[in-house]
Amino acid sequence: MKIHPWFCRLPTLLVVAFGLAVGTSFPASADNVQVESGPLSDAILQGQKLFMSEKFGGNGKTCNSCHPDGGKSGSALPDGRKIPALHNAAAIFPRYHPRKDRIFTLSDQVRHCIGEIKGKPPEYASAELNAIVSYVSSLSEGQTIDLGGLPK
Repeated sequence: MKIHPWFCRLPTLLVVAFGLAVGTSFPASADNVQVESGPLSDAILQGQKLFMSEKFGGNGKTCNSCHPDGGKSGSALPDGRKIPALHNAAAIFPRYHPRKDRIFTLSDQVRHCIGEIKGKPPEYASAELNAIVSYVSSLSEGQTIDLGGLPK
């Protein structure tokens, strides 16, 4: 299911319109994504820090170990399997995970990835998981929604 890119920006446009109406400023946050100054921009910046840190105990690995350049570049496993960049991750979730035979959300995928590097994933609905998901979602700014689509 594809949704036109302008429609994807509708929530952002509404936030900006509301912010302008009440006199809010909109500083650049992680990756030059424009969000209202406050809890969301704080979560994105915290998520970017967590993405680069060994907070979850992945034997010296971080999210950035597999998804370099803050998730903007892909890499490969030692066996040659490709690891995608994350610039469209939020645009393709939720998606069906055939090996698990269930629908995976972006939160599920983040927890799965941290588990793959032998780390201890953050709890569901925790501030840490919400921060990482917020950061990864910020990388998808402007991408066309393609639920169930493939990573790019």
